[in-house]
Amino acid sequence: LLLLLSCSDYEVAVRETTDVFLQDPPERVDILLVIDNSASMQPYQEALGQNFAGFIRYFTEADVDYHIAVTSTTLAPGLPVGAWGCTAEDVADIVEDGEIAGPLILAPGTPNAEEKFADLVDVGTCGSGAEMGLHASYVALTERVLDGTNAGFLREDAALSIIYVSDEEDGSPEPVWVYVNELRAIKAMTGRDALTLSALVALTPSQCPDDLAPAVTGTRYVAAAETTAGVVADICTEDFGNIVEDLSLNASRLQDTYWLSEWPEVSSIEVTLGEDLVPCGDWTYRVLPDADGVDSPAVVFEREAMPRSLTEIQIYYRYGTGQELEACP
Repeated sequence: LLLLLSCSDYEVAVRETTDVFLQDPPERVDILLVIDNSASMQPYQEALGQNFAGFIRYFTEADVDYHIAVTSTTLAPGLPVGAWGCTAEDVADIVEDGEIAGPLILAPGTPNAEEKFADLVDVGTCGSGAEMGLHASYVALTERVLDGTNAGFLREDAALSIIYVSDEEDGSPEPVWVYVNELRAIKAMTGRDALTLSALVALTPSQCPDDLAPAVTGTRYVAAAETTAGVVADICTEDFGNIVEDLSLNASRLQDTYWLSEWPEVSSIEVTLGEDLVPCGDWTYRVLPDADGVDSPAVVFEREAMPRSLTEIQIYYRYGTGQELEACP
């Protein structure tokens, strides 16, 4: 038999893509800090007050027009004069019923903003021991806006971030989902993503000082934060600087994480900001749970190399298995 062998040419198709993103935060963000003003909160208020620069860092970098206001978790009667060292002046100064402290709204250009921020978050420790942070935020943004008490804080075209700071559980009367839905309804015209709730609470209560009362994990605040893609952080940690920057980043809506549309060949990834190629090390490849909890491929920027506002991000890669590398390719 004569076997005739013929040569065939084969084309190897390399599947590749470039995912394109835009760092596009909102122009305006309203941030309401709801701070526990019960007897055990003094050290946490002081720590927060010392980190104003970190708190506004990403608003400044993104050129965001921000409003910052503070209210407390007190809706029920606070402590009487003489209890836990509360003076008549302390009791008279209790921030309560959803009223913003000061009353003052911090904004870009506010004179002596760092000093004023420290004063605002120092809401005292003579408030009610029945902390109702979720309900207080609702009252602050509805009843106190309607009656003019908190006029000027809430802007129709601004994103809204609410940050709950407490070493106790929330005692508000309604289920968490009721407050999440009611707060979302305030921003209904600008969409679900216009609202984030974050929780700076006792995740490791045994590590919190308990000179007056042991800390309790704020599970209701955590649930609200997780529902709205907010930050959950431990108030018991000594590293308030990083926590405050995380809160700033989340509230500013700047993105450090970009989800890829396909699983990549990791060694092929190239990241470009505008026209500049960004070296690996300024970014890393990760497999992380996405908004639906599904492990997905992502490029995560280091904080110091994060794309500036209105920067175009291009991520080129060949299709692959998405296997993670321990070091840069």
